[in-house]
Amino acid sequence: MPKPRYKTTNWRKYNNSLVNRGSLTLRNYSGQVGENYAMIKALNKLTGIGMPETQYVV
Repeated sequence: MPKPRYKTTNWRKYNNSLVNRGSLTLRNYSGQVGENYAMIKALNKLTGIGMPETQYVV
């Protein structure tokens, strides 16, 4: 992975912009869904934002 061109200094703004830029789509692979759910929950705890609305694709 190449080194980023700039260093992120305002992580709260950066994380909020990532959340607001689009939707996150998860397939119905139970292991991946659980892993991603845990990651989102941990990130939300760190950034202080709420859980996004979950959409299931069958």
